[in-house]
Amino acid sequence: MEAHAVLHLPHFLGIFTSRHFRIPMSAMADYIHKLGERDSRLVKGGILFLFIFIVALMFPSGESIESEYHVGMIWADNNLTAPFLFPIYKEENAYQHEKLLAAQNVYKVFEKNSAISRRNIDTLQKFFTELRSIVDARVINARRREQMQRNEQGGGGMRAFDSTTLYNRIQNFPVSITENEWKTLEGLRSGDAFPDDARSRFSLRRLHRDVLLVVNELYLQGIINVRKTPLGTSSSVAFRRKTDEQIVPINKFLDVDDLGRVVQQTFISGYKRENDTATIATKIALSFLSPNIIFQKEQTDKEIAIAMDEVPRTVGVVQENERIVGKRERVTEEIRLKLDSLRKAKAERGAEVNRLTTYIG
Repeated sequence: MEAHAVLHLPHFLGIFTSRHFRIPMSAMADYIHKLGERDSRLVKGGILFLFIFIVALMFPSGESIESEYHVGMIWADNNLTAPFLFPIYKEENAYQHEKLLAAQNVYKVFEKNSAISRRNIDTLQKFFTELRSIVDARVINARRREQMQRNEQGGGGMRAFDSTTLYNRIQNFPVSITENEWKTLEGLRSGDAFPDDARSRFSLRRLHRDVLLVVNELYLQGIINVRKTPLGTSSSVAFRRKTDEQIVPINKFLDVDDLGRVVQQTFISGYKRENDTATIATKIALSFLSPNIIFQKEQTDKEIAIAMDEVPRTVGVVQENERIVGKRERVTEEIRLKLDSLRKAKAERGAEVNRLTTYIG
């Protein structure tokens, strides 16, 4: 009968814990940790390999494209079909040209600023009040001067008057008026005293009325703050008033080049032979006319950006397994676009795979 050695567990454990045979616990922990790291790297490597394999199945490479092709050549390779659905991109120069045309077709935006016309008309009213006051002061001073001269010749005495205040008022007047023009205004002022006299049909009161009417009319027509010539005199613009927008011809408005001519012709026509009066009226009106239709560059640039973004980048799609070009078929412009688009689509998909692989790695 064979004898079997029996090893009791307490005795077995005692061997490793005995003073003669003892393994440090830290060494055992390091060994177990290294095994875990090795297994972890193997698992990660396997997952990465499996992912790349699956992605390769999802993005089939299809048939290759000749490195060089052009419109008019004969396709020498086998039939080429689409390995996946992809868009047909426009030729780059044509696409940029379409964007440029879209930008050119955008109407430039102008908005009416009514505050400008109101402010200038109010100032014009105050101007005529001051103008009448100065004209009256000049007339009074002229009479006093004549009286002093007569008194001096007759031996009488009269206190000298101070004309410094009047001189300063004239110097600070907002419109530069010559001495001859002041004399014309004094004559017009005298006509105010005889409104029913046919001989005094031109007066300062009428000048005030006519200038105010012309200024009002021109503000109603609209004065733009840019020259029309660079925009094209036959073009149209988007005219906005609050929430309302209208497309109107640019020639509906005046610009700074039109203003002087229109004002001058208006007063020459109205005053006939009274050239001095027409000149004064033109000078005063132009001093209180400024653009009230303002070009909105920021709004126009936004409209241009929207129009350019809305230009489609593609002209259609090629379905999966759709034939792109057949063997011995002549390459047309349409086929060339499809070939270019397939090459671009493959490059984009390859880049996407590389990004995903890098991210997972």
